[in-house]
Amino acid sequence: MKPNHYLIQFEPDLDQFVFHGSARIDLTSEASTSEIILNAKELTIHSCKIHTPEVDLDCTFDLHADQEELHIHMPQSLSGEMSLHIEFDGIHNDNLYGFYKSRMTYDGKVNYMVTTQFEERDARAAFPCFDEPALKATFDIEFVIDIDLTGVANTAILDETPLTTGKKLVKFDRTPKMSTYLLYFGVGKFEIIEDTTKSPTLRMITAPGKSQYGKFALNIARKSFDYGEEFFQAPYPLSKCDFIVVEDFAAGAMENYGAITFRENLLLVHPGKTSKPQLVRIAQVVAHEIAHMWFGDLVSPATWKYLWLNESFATYFTYAIPDHYIPEWLSWEDLLGGRGLAGLRRDSLISTVPVELPGDKEISIDASSAPIIYAKGALVMRVLAGYLGEEKFFKGIRHFLNKHAFGAATSDDCWAAFEEASGDPIIEFAHSWVNQLGYPFIKVTQTGDSVLLEQHRFTLLPHESDTLWFIPVKIRIFKEDGSEEIMDMILKDRSMEFTLSAGTSTFKVNADQLGFYRVEYSLDHLYRLGELAKSHQLNSLDRFGLQSDYFNFMQKGSYSLPDYLAFLQNYYADEDSPLCLTDISTNLLRLELVATTQRDSIKTAGRTIAEHALEKMGYIPAEDDIGMVSETRSILLWMGGHFQSEKIISFATEYFQKLRAGEMIPADIFKSVVKIGAEQYPDSWDYVESQVTDPSVPESVKQHWLAALACFTDRSLLEKSLELNLTKIAKLNRASIIALIALNPVSQSWYWDYYQSKFQTFQKEMPKSVLGNTLAMVPSLSAIENKDSVIEFLTKIGEMMPPAKGLIDMGKELGEIYHRLHLQTQN
Repeated sequence: MKPNHYLIQFEPDLDQFVFHGSARIDLTSEASTSEIILNAKELTIHSCKIHTPEVDLDCTFDLHADQEELHIHMPQSLSGEMSLHIEFDGIHNDNLYGFYKSRMTYDGKVNYMVTTQFEERDARAAFPCFDEPALKATFDIEFVIDIDLTGVANTAILDETPLTTGKKLVKFDRTPKMSTYLLYFGVGKFEIIEDTTKSPTLRMITAPGKSQYGKFALNIARKSFDYGEEFFQAPYPLSKCDFIVVEDFAAGAMENYGAITFRENLLLVHPGKTSKPQLVRIAQVVAHEIAHMWFGDLVSPATWKYLWLNESFATYFTYAIPDHYIPEWLSWEDLLGGRGLAGLRRDSLISTVPVELPGDKEISIDASSAPIIYAKGALVMRVLAGYLGEEKFFKGIRHFLNKHAFGAATSDDCWAAFEEASGDPIIEFAHSWVNQLGYPFIKVTQTGDSVLLEQHRFTLLPHESDTLWFIPVKIRIFKEDGSEEIMDMILKDRSMEFTLSAGTSTFKVNADQLGFYRVEYSLDHLYRLGELAKSHQLNSLDRFGLQSDYFNFMQKGSYSLPDYLAFLQNYYADEDSPLCLTDISTNLLRLELVATTQRDSIKTAGRTIAEHALEKMGYIPAEDDIGMVSETRSILLWMGGHFQSEKIISFATEYFQKLRAGEMIPADIFKSVVKIGAEQYPDSWDYVESQVTDPSVPESVKQHWLAALACFTDRSLLEKSLELNLTKIAKLNRASIIALIALNPVSQSWYWDYYQSKFQTFQKEMPKSVLGNTLAMVPSLSAIENKDSVIEFLTKIGEMMPPAKGLIDMGKELGEIYHRLHLQTQN
């Protein structure tokens, strides 16, 4: 049985936050049946009727809440074409899924809109439907709403008709064939600006008074559509695309077909208040969501295990599109040092998952799977593009999108299309990187001119594996005369050997960090490369890779922490690359939490690097700084101040006092200044709280104040922050506060007891999608000194919350890693 077409009408009540709905679903059943099973969740069903050219039948029905199913029983068996009519009611919940309510803040007051979030399985919470991505259909959407409200859906408005009830009937154009999870319904008092310079029309939809801040995003959106039409050469069939601000939103953005929703801070630019890194992030998120109009919307996953076909490609183009138009942003470096590292970290766990997720119906996208299907998948696409070459890579994309347009696809469909278009065999490559768990490291052994490369699976905990990968290897050869050469090879067996040419001084494997693997060298080899890093004969990508690999092998136990710190101070003390400096800072801040007996040496290294780097780049942002420079300055200021650099503290506290006096400060240092200010001034808690709770503060700025709430050094003030978190902080931000306080060393002695004691409260006060993200962070850091208690707690929670298994396993393993590293560094 499959759906062909839906006609859905909603009448939402924005005073009582309930809605009435009716659905007509045109079906085809090849076999004779007396039962129809749809998905339905948290709905009240009033009636079900079936209609064919021959009969009209009232049907009985049963709701099966545990299975989220509606079973409709027909009085006789039918086959062929039929129409199902259902009347139902629902609630606009505040749990950030289904057809829910969200704040709309304007004129200093809080009002409400109703909006939807359906991925992966929550369209069923708005209307009864066949809620699986492959069961595509066309949709006619209608709203009955108050005259002064505006309705938004996937397509343009077809007709608005006043009703005798004082309301109006809004009808929308029929959608193309699409999946239920990509539908969108929104109703509220919106302000709209449009870009009608070419097709499709682009619309910015916000609360009143805010649309003016969406012009930058609309400009990026137009460029992203231009890129998609030029490079993908596949249809975008809608006449418009909306960009809708939703204040209460669990995700960052959602690619509803033609009606994309965003958190406010990921769409609106407030002059003088939005930092350059935030500006870059807005461009990236807009590019990502527009890439989804092809990857996910035009061609959808056949089942959720193939979600990587949406997210891996869209994440790749998150960086490819900005790089095409603004190459000076160094977008590929941003990918490597940001989401790319997150993917490597997650994939370093024994409990990781493959890019093509195992199973089907039980799949959940959360902090345990997202880094793999987004970040690892994007980097695998980068490897594939390098392996095939850009021309063949885009031929494969175009053939895939056009062959499966308006349909649903599997991994095999994707690879078959690539092989047909490129003429190259890539199944062996694909199996290595999409179907297998984990990723490799290459062990380098040099004996004279002979080099042995061996591949093994990289895990931070001891683990035996016989897995092999198809690895395109690029090696940069440094010659004694100062010249360089590149050597390309494929490593697909356990090992291979090659001979260095005469006059070679040294070499670096994984040149330009184009591969998804780590490299283990002898200490002598590391130090030779360290000298090249110090003199900048290694480019920034290779300096980043060398340091990052050293840090991760240190975590694994291959090298010692003192050796790693000495390596930094010997070869990276004068580093100026934003990519390298951000990674080093992140590593040292995490080591401070774990290696408690070596905090003095960690802080010394961090202060030295921060002070030297800030002297070079300047403490005050420059007009021509790119986002990566501004982001690096911010993290260096925070690390230096947190590690008690007198010079950095003096600078930051001067600007914090300016803020308290009502002055503006540069947006690019705002975050680090308020965090250091909170750390240095206990009496500022009330001031920070006032900024967090002020509805006129833009969400992009509010995120910085929320971070400051977690930086106080007095336990009683952190406890006040936690109480505020559960009472006055928006639900979408509550997990952030909980996680950030776990990163505060002051909390380590008592936070685990707090988290356990409050977990039931968290379950009541936070949406599951938000709460789950704390399960991998807080327990794992608490395991440094409470490992047994953490394992016991997570095991119990796992029994209570089976869908959180991935997060539970991840939390346990991270806890073991931190505990083990803590013990290693005590010596």
